[in-house]
Amino acid sequence: MLSYCDARRVRLVSSNAFTLVELLVVIAIIGILVAMLLPAVAQVRETARRASCSNKVRQLALACQNYQSTWMRFPEGANIGQGAGWSAHILAQIDQQPLANSITLEDSSGAVTGSGSAGHWSDGNEATRTANERACETFLSIFRCPADPITNAIRSGGNPELIIDRVPSSYLACATGSTSVQARLIRRPGENQSRIQALRNGIIVPNQDARYFQTRDQFLRTRVALTDVDDGLSNTLMIGESVFDTSDYRGSNRGIDHFYIGSPQIDRLQELSEFLGSTNVELNLYHKNPDSVLDTLSQSRVEGLFSEMAMGFASWHAGGAVNFALGDGSTRLFQSDIDLELYRNLGNRKDGNVVLEF
Repeated sequence: MLSYCDARRVRLVSSNAFTLVELLVVIAIIGILVAMLLPAVAQVRETARRASCSNKVRQLALACQNYQSTWMRFPEGANIGQGAGWSAHILAQIDQQPLANSITLEDSSGAVTGSGSAGHWSDGNEATRTANERACETFLSIFRCPADPITNAIRSGGNPELIIDRVPSSYLACATGSTSVQARLIRRPGENQSRIQALRNGIIVPNQDARYFQTRDQFLRTRVALTDVDDGLSNTLMIGESVFDTSDYRGSNRGIDHFYIGSPQIDRLQELSEFLGSTNVELNLYHKNPDSVLDTLSQSRVEGLFSEMAMGFASWHAGGAVNFALGDGSTRLFQSDIDLELYRNLGNRKDGNVVLEF
């Protein structure tokens, strides 16, 4: 027989133990609390990513401002026929002076074909990469949004027209608020100079003064000084986010790609969208046309949309919010439903439509 003390111990142990039902209830409560906590954690992480991205576009805008203070003009958006993008010009302003010293901005070939040579950007040989090519293959975190899922390098193979392990960028400079067609920003023989010049109405615009253009009726020098920003820096967008997607669709490449420093494509009068964007393209157009929508459209319309998407600003942030920096270095977070007319006005430095509040 159990003594009185032994029996009391048994009762105490029995009364303090969890039953199976009680254990399941506790587990369920913990599960509910975790489920409630996860969205909050995800929201905090997204807020941190957005803040980091905003800081990067601000740094890039301030670097462009510092460049302007030194050279009395803003960096050229793309040196058409020579291959350099705006990001190449501000390397010194983002603490990348050694990288800036390593590259050749001018076309060293002396080409007279009117379409560049691309040789100083890429020779197509993995074993003998040019200094410019190696610069384009260098990962610079300031050009990458934390929310961007793209890999660090895009391997394009041994095609001499391409850079082998080029690093993508999450950001474009705003070149215009008036066109979604990048070809309209490039002057070709016989094309009206003043019309194209008028379309280059952003702060960071293309320039086309390679020496071989001068004898082929393609020369068009457009450089923006502080005094050319009629609407004011605080009313004109300078840098914004973009998405990257070169996946196949209906047997063709989407061609939505953005990079930094330089490009053999720009050297050959193509692909301004690698560096430059337009507010004439609806914000987040990429996300508004998923494959389910594209499947209902004609092939020509799909290709036209891809071309617009390549020039458009968009982001991978939750809810479609897109970070921008204005010419004065301040930042704004725009939503997909921003008024298109307002958005276009903000991309044009001299349309006279000054936006006091947005």
